[in-house]
This record gives sequence, structure tokens and C-alpha cells, in this order.
Amino acid sequence: MISIRECVDSADLEYYKEQHILFVSLEVNKRIDFYLNLFQTIEYLQLHNRTQLQTIKDKVQKYIHHKQYTPFIKVLFLDGKFNKNGYNNLKKLNLFRAEAVNYTLVIQKLLSLRKRTETIVGLDLSYNRASRKRYYELLKIEFLAINFLLNTIFDYDWFLNRNSDDTWGAYQLTGALYLKVCSYCNRQYTFTLSKGEIR
Repeated sequence: MISIRECVDSADLEYYKEQHILFVSLEVNKRIDFYLNLFQTIEYLQLHNRTQLQTIKDKVQKYIHHKQYTPFIKVLFLDGKFNKNGYNNLKKLNLFRAEAVNYTLVIQKLLSLRKRTETIVGLDLSYNRASRKRYYELLKIEFLAINFLLNTIFDYDWFLNRNSDDTWGAYQLTGALYLKVCSYCNRQYTFTLSKGEIR
């Protein structure tokens, strides 16, 4: 198996790694900010139970794309269901999964996660494996209370599905690294394609 480090100039690799970490961290931070705002709103609603539906929507609908609201919010609920009319259900903790009920702890963990975004996104478990693996295992324990949110916060599919015309995405990353063979087997040729162009 050949590693990317053996195929790409170290200065180029470091540059693209930093660019990638910064780009992904910005998206991850938006998602963390959405959840922070959501749980702070839930905390607010426990004291202000008569808050109107539109006010709740206005408080919650920030930071992320409008198509993400429903899938991001539904992970809080026991039945995994949420629709646009369900914003009033954010007042009802009895509908929440057990992990989401302790909103104070969730907020605390999200704030801690927000401070470490770039470190976590840039964590390379293939290099100096033992200490990084230990650090990763400690992180899993530390953020166990918000484990139910981590798949939506660190969902990498959004990056893989970005358009080839976007400023940064999987296409731009693979094109920038100029890899012509698979970095795992060193036998399978690989190309970056977009609109008839081969890189």
C-alpha cells in the first residue's frame, strides 16, 4: 500500500490539508452553532411555554440551509419524526430521546466541541497512530452525551456530494493532489472527471 504522503510534495500536501480542514471546519461549526441555538431555544421554551409557533421557528431557523432543519431536528425525538408543524413539540421534553432531555449538558458539550473543531477535523489516525488513537478514544468518551448529534454534525457526505463547480469539494481535493493511481493499492488508475475533462 502506498500512502498519499509518498505521492505528493509535503509542502503541497500541508497546504491542501490546511485548506481542507478550514473548509470542513466552517461547515461543522455551522452545524454545531445550529444545535447550540436549538438547545438554547429548548431551554428558553421550558420557562416560556406559551411561545408562539412562528417565534419558535424564527429562533431555530438559523445557521444552516433550510433543507437541513427537519433532518437535524428529528434526531432529538423518540420516534425520529419531525415536520414543520412540530416546532411546538420542542416544548415537550417527554417526546425527546433520553440523551436530548438534559439540554444543559448538551449545551456544555457542544460548546466544548466547538472549541476543538479544527483539531478533530484534522485528526490523522494513520500517522503516529498510538497517541492519536488514544486521543480519539478519549474524545469519544468525553462527547458520549452528544453522540446522537455527531452523525449530523460530522456528516461527510455533504462534502463528497458537492458540485465540481464549487470552490472546494471532493473533486477539487483529488484534482489538487494529482494522484493518478489509487493511494490504497497503487495498481488501479484513477482520474478526476468533470464535463469531459480528465485531470
